[in-house]
Amino acid sequence: MVLVLVAGLAVSGFLYATGRLGIGPLSAADEDAADTIAIEAPAPEWADDAQRQCAADELLSERRSGALADSGLIEEDDSADRGWAYTGQWDDEDATTYLTALLDCGDDWAAQVGSAWQLDDTGCLSDLGPGAVAGFLAVDTLGLDSESATATAGDTVAALDECYADDVTAPTGTARPAYRAVRFSFGSTDVPNAVATVTVDVGDQSRTLTGGTLRADAGEGGVEVCVTAHVDATYAWGTTRSAEQESCGTSKPKRLYWKKLDSCVDTSSGPCNSWELWFEGFGSYDTVSATLRQNGGDCASASGQCTFSVTASSTGRGQIVTWSAPLSWDELFDAVIGKLRAVLDN
Repeated sequence: MVLVLVAGLAVSGFLYATGRLGIGPLSAADEDAADTIAIEAPAPEWADDAQRQCAADELLSERRSGALADSGLIEEDDSADRGWAYTGQWDDEDATTYLTALLDCGDDWAAQVGSAWQLDDTGCLSDLGPGAVAGFLAVDTLGLDSESATATAGDTVAALDECYADDVTAPTGTARPAYRAVRFSFGSTDVPNAVATVTVDVGDQSRTLTGGTLRADAGEGGVEVCVTAHVDATYAWGTTRSAEQESCGTSKPKRLYWKKLDSCVDTSSGPCNSWELWFEGFGSYDTVSATLRQNGGDCASASGQCTFSVTASSTGRGQIVTWSAPLSWDELFDAVIGKLRAVLDN
């Protein structure tokens, strides 16, 4: 009896030492399985190699390689380096064990996750606990789609939203007139605990806002331009918050003006002053017609022509006519294009 008992204890001790009882140290096969899972199983970017190995070892201490093979997470493969092939077929319990261990294997899981998720503080995250976060990661990282897994992940997301996801406000654009355009300046679009992207709809185009300013083309002067800013805030757990705001402004008005020249361009009748009639702010290649008037009536030109038409350049600018008059001439002389008027300073 004593010999049998001693022999039994010796065999049990051997099985314990080699992990074959499912308790105690991991067997060589268990260690190879743990290494396989540590290397091949998905993990969040914030988990380093040491954490992944620690989590895999913890899983194997709970569920040995034979049990994991029975559940389908791994399978024997003589062609693999460690004799095991990772299948990715997680069940809910194993996934929770692995991911909870992954969190616990860090020095401060809440600080680690909070930093990766860009949270301003980790108080709510710590209160949720590693189990709730592991439940979310089971779906997000390992791809579990069972009813219980998705329900647990949904509960975690709802709790995170309550703590961290606030309503957002789209920035209002401050409009400044520009040449044939409106320049909009937008305020800060930082959203706490989230990554915010701001896009601006200009006509039928959408642009991502960079640098806080945007130039919206108006085509010509004196035209109102409206843009719509959209802010989309995305939280690390997939929740989004959106808002939009319209802002309007008017481009610089069209301009018609006389430019006095340094010298007379028509000396046939003696000394004179000469002016050029210029315009700007019109549409590219528009036909621009100006009528000259002296004292509100006929312009009294030598040719008899008082209306002149030109084609605007691509920039909407151009010269229409050159006018010359004797030095002593002091009539009220103007040019008009629609509602635009330029009075000659003689």
